[in-house]
Amino acid sequence: PGLIIELVEALSSDTVAAPRNLSRSLRWKLDTIAEQHDGYVPLHGRLFEQWMHHAFPNECSQPRAVGDTEAPMTHDEWRDRRNISTQVTKKVMQQLTDLESQAVGPACHDEACMSWTHEEELVSDIDLSVFGRSMADWPRVQGRRLRRVLRSLAMCGAGAALMAILFDSLRPLGSRFARQVAKRSPSG
Repeated sequence: PGLIIELVEALSSDTVAAPRNLSRSLRWKLDTIAEQHDGYVPLHGRLFEQWMHHAFPNECSQPRAVGDTEAPMTHDEWRDRRNISTQVTKKVMQQLTDLESQAVGPACHDEACMSWTHEEELVSDIDLSVFGRSMADWPRVQGRRLRRVLRSLAMCGAGAALMAILFDSLRPLGSRFARQVAKRSPSG
């Protein structure tokens, strides 16, 4: 959980500035998720998705409730399935607006007021405890092989990321160079 908190605190978005300090309740919620999974936070679980929604409410959607398997619907599909109208009169809209303006107390928009359910639902049934074992628990040969494979994968991933960053940063230079060459060449 500590590494996830460190990464999320350094991560910015269009609506969340970084660096930032996550609230105690958000840290506690992540620790609670880890406690349910032998100290690990499954990134493929509903609780982590819910936690990310609390950390980035405008970027990460609220996960569906456990067992809610209804597929997303278009507006027309929703209206047809429920056989109700989705239109209201201007008078009804004004009444709703007036009710909202008369509400007592401030609206709650921070993560402490957001709903939280403790039901977990994993997308995968990976045994996370396997990843927490020390290498002494594994046969030496398999451990060496695994380390080599993981090291190679990490190096390939780092190389690919470096190339992507390099190409992305050089793209503006390439288009500027192409415009200068086009200006210098005689037009025929």
